[in-house]
Amino acid sequence: MSSNETGHGEEPIQPGLQGQQQNLPEATINSLTADSNDQIAISLFEPKKEIRPEYNIGKFAGVIFASPYAKNVNEIRKYNWQVVDDDQTLDASLTVTPLTGQKTPTTTTFRVFLALIQVWEHIGFPEDGIVRFSARQLCNVIGWRWAGTDTANRIYEHLKILSGTSISWTLAYQSKDGQLSKLYDDMSILSSASYRQRGSLFEPEKFSIVQKIRLNPDLVDNMLAGHVRPMNYVAFKKIGNDTTAVLYTCLDLYLHKKPKWERRAVALLSSDLALMGKRYEKRFNRHAKLKEFVRELDGVALFTGTLRLAIEETADGKDWKLVARKEKTASPKRQRPIVKSVTSEEEAEMLADELIEMILRQPRSGKPNRAVIKFLCKLYPQPLLRQALSVAKADYQGKIKKTLTHVFVAEIKRAVQEHPKLQWYDDAPNTGQSN
Repeated sequence: MSSNETGHGEEPIQPGLQGQQQNLPEATINSLTADSNDQIAISLFEPKKEIRPEYNIGKFAGVIFASPYAKNVNEIRKYNWQVVDDDQTLDASLTVTPLTGQKTPTTTTFRVFLALIQVWEHIGFPEDGIVRFSARQLCNVIGWRWAGTDTANRIYEHLKILSGTSISWTLAYQSKDGQLSKLYDDMSILSSASYRQRGSLFEPEKFSIVQKIRLNPDLVDNMLAGHVRPMNYVAFKKIGNDTTAVLYTCLDLYLHKKPKWERRAVALLSSDLALMGKRYEKRFNRHAKLKEFVRELDGVALFTGTLRLAIEETADGKDWKLVARKEKTASPKRQRPIVKSVTSEEEAEMLADELIEMILRQPRSGKPNRAVIKFLCKLYPQPLLRQALSVAKADYQGKIKKTLTHVFVAEIKRAVQEHPKLQWYDDAPNTGQSN
């Protein structure tokens, strides 16, 4: 019987990754195959709520990891922008080049990468960047249902993508000291990988840690130095729609230091998310897609705070825009059912004036009763009121007898009744109209 049959030899490297490893120094390959004699039992652990991937990969996650439904997902993608350096405006770029015949990294690839970071942290942040794991263990961290060979092959496919994709940075890669590298060519997120497909494993090995990868040493150095981009892993993992997951990573970045961000639907869908279908040429379909994003992401936790989304019509009336805000995490006291006014008199007056002004800009607005609007502003959370107005404006077509003000109040009531921690009181005003 050969040494591999007893589980005591070097792990065979799959053809898809072998060519990449042949270009590595012999010492690098030996370090991967060393210490593979002992079978380590699978450690199924609960991943941390928050994760800290390397700063540059985290910052540009929405660019590097595309939606699987994006146009030309298997072609070279290049993104250009401008940066200011020593009072000079310079051209920066990020180029993602897939391995021949393979896709560029997608949101699924990002899920695999984050799971590897979770395992790397779980085993004690090894400085050599080597992560030993099993496919079953990684599947558990990602949150996938284990389906044997199919799941193992799915992980294998995305390890090849992480190893084979080339990322080139021009005035875009930031080192741990905060300096921008003028040029960083041909980075791969995994510098090497050794993966045994499930069909080659003997029965005892199927419940052991037999896989190994090595994270790019520059990424490891940055993470060990604390040069990271924190994100809420639990929230991200729960987002099933891959396009929505890409949007979440973008919004998490945009709202990191800003309380508000907004984007027209045309630019958001075509430029940011690379959704090029002809259906999005129609204003109605763009609006429907934004409503889908609101349903799936409004109220989802960010690393700091809660994401709040709303839809507003653009000033020229030709498109819609997605408006994102970061709401501070509520204190335990605020999380209890609301039984009294929660907004100060001054804040309620300011918010009421703002909402009334927005209502009056619309056709068939009606005559909002300021006292009633102020009462609602005192009683219910500001994000709920803004979202109610946004939905009312988006859905209201001016073809019904009721005014926009009536629709707005009705939408507030509906939102309150659907909220598990709010209550619509019988004595609350049931109209927003003045006599």
